[in-house]
Amino acid sequence: MLVLQGGKVQQQFLPLEAPLSQEDLSQTAGQINAQLGGADAEKIQQAVEAAPAFVRDVLELVVELMHRADFVATAEMVHDGLTNMLKTPEYSDPELVSRTLRILEEQSLLGEYLSRALGSEVGGVQVVIGGEGDWEDLRDCSMVIARYGAPGLATGALGVIGPMRMAYGRTISAVRYVSSLMSDLVTETLSG
Repeated sequence: MLVLQGGKVQQQFLPLEAPLSQEDLSQTAGQINAQLGGADAEKIQQAVEAAPAFVRDVLELVVELMHRADFVATAEMVHDGLTNMLKTPEYSDPELVSRTLRILEEQSLLGEYLSRALGSEVGGVQVVIGGEGDWEDLRDCSMVIARYGAPGLATGALGVIGPMRMAYGRTISAVRYVSSLMSDLVTETLSG
């Protein structure tokens, strides 16, 4: 269980390789809280490398939850080009249209997909084809996504969602280019 600044609580199960006593778990939690209580995700990520195996697993999960919470909490979704996407032959199936619209309308669901697929690193393009077995709602779609911004200060994500039969080369190039422009703009705005 992770309590974020502002009181938001994130809960996630962590499978253990071997059973640990409640005393060991409480002691580990106390040590983590004493050393990293109030730290940001970047500082916690730096502590991962020097941590013992179990603590490393916990800290990596904490960083992931923090990034997920940051992304979902501040996400403002902007959709454009939906009409063009719905004109493709794949979207003549009403069930597919309904599933795709549900993904786009439920911002928390789309935010979760994006934060899990992207991670915390700025730069680089991720391609998710057919939900890659993890996201049933995306089984007929592809996403080409990238995170942009100034690491540790402000980040966002942009991407293209569409049928699996998209022009990947052109789409990846466009997403990479626009995310680079957005990163430059964010960095310039924050430093200027």
